[in-house]
Amino acid sequence: MAERIGFLTGRLNQTVQRMVREQGMFGDELSGRHFGCLTVIIDEGPLSQQELGDRMRIDRTTIVSVVDELEQANLVERRRNPSDRRAYALEATAAGRQWQGSARKAVLEAERELLAPLSAPERKKLISLMQRVLLG
Repeated sequence: MAERIGFLTGRLNQTVQRMVREQGMFGDELSGRHFGCLTVIIDEGPLSQQELGDRMRIDRTTIVSVVDELEQANLVERRRNPSDRRAYALEATAAGRQWQGSARKAVLEAERELLAPLSAPERKKLISLMQRVLLG
């Protein structure tokens, strides 16, 4: 398994999430997926659920669930889209922006700690290679 890319990337993700959870950021209700969605909403929003799902590559059923959980945690609000009254625009709340900022610091710290055995050029190369594979 130590040579399987799916296993290795999965373990990296699990390790970062565990480290962030240990810092008290994700807890039982929130995860890296929530953090990622909220980050996209803050950076690119307001967005429809469909736009968010497309950007995050999350299927329609799952994105509804993730947004419901973000809304229940008072991190996002669904507002009527002024250009399409049938759709909602997702916007981060003040609490959402605050949580995302704190979670971002925790994620960056976890990544720094996890990648500490690599030199700066090696970290940059790893990220570059992963981006090329995943984003084209």
